[in-house]
Amino acid sequence: MKSVANKLFSVWFILIALCVYPLYAIAENSCDCPDPPGGRITCEDHQVAFCRVKNGKVYGECKTPPKEASQGNAQKAWILSELIGTTINPSDITKKFELQRILRERRYINPRTNEVVTFSLPWNI
Repeated sequence: MKSVANKLFSVWFILIALCVYPLYAIAENSCDCPDPPGGRITCEDHQVAFCRVKNGKVYGECKTPPKEASQGNAQKAWILSELIGTTINPSDITKKFELQRILRERRYINPRTNEVVTFSLPWNI
């Protein structure tokens, strides 16, 4: 009798895990860190995951965009401003190919410091 109960428990456990896993899979936003040293930064789904590699060390961050930069080009401009360290205007996104390339590749290399930054975009971009 115990064997049947164990089998039923195992089946139910697997079914519940298969049903719940997709909820966890979409409830996060993550990015891989450049290799070396590698790694992964995982954030909540409304946050942007940043992984900076400087002098061989990983510095991961999860940042929540401000309300005024919650979608579209405003959000993209906020992300680029965080990456580059200078204010980017939403209108710059469509005008500057380099900014579009950074967003497409989800990678930025600071030309002054050689710092490599990868990032992920929230769902609503």
